[in-house]
Amino acid sequence: MHFGSSSSRLVHERDQNLLYVQVFAEAETVNSGLFSKSKVAKAAPKLTNIAIYDIAKDTTTYLLPTDAQRQIYTFMFEQSFDTEKEQLIFHNEGNVINNEKLEASRLPKDKLLVIIRKEEKRQLEFWTSNKKGEQLQCVHTMPWNWLWRLDVLNNKFIFIKPLDNGVKIEALDW
Repeated sequence: MHFGSSSSRLVHERDQNLLYVQVFAEAETVNSGLFSKSKVAKAAPKLTNIAIYDIAKDTTTYLLPTDAQRQIYTFMFEQSFDTEKEQLIFHNEGNVINNEKLEASRLPKDKLLVIIRKEEKRQLEFWTSNKKGEQLQCVHTMPWNWLWRLDVLNNKFIFIKPLDNGVKIEALDW
């Protein structure tokens, strides 16, 4: 495992004073040329785990078991409430989020979302826990060709399954 050199792989969670460190598996390497002894990465390193450092307690835990092989596709959580925009701010907002204006400010949830990509089954697994990584549970599994949204206003995951002549929509609590 390695951590890489980018500071974007370190994320501070202010409310509970936690530092998330994204842990990557070593990239598989191949020889760079027929007669060369130097190695080049065959593929980009995969995000495999999240180390959670509790700054106040000086302790480190891992969100997922360290012995399993996996690829984390998405890691996100509610960071703060923007009173001017009346919206929750998320770590990793590049994900698909339905962040409507909320009527009243609310504290960010004590929740992490990790989506694990299962290459061999062509599925995504949705895992949630509290921000310290406790109470980890798989809440949903879906094929890659489904769509999903996190509806912040209604506190729901929305999963959309394509059908021949329409869609099937499922909702789960966030």
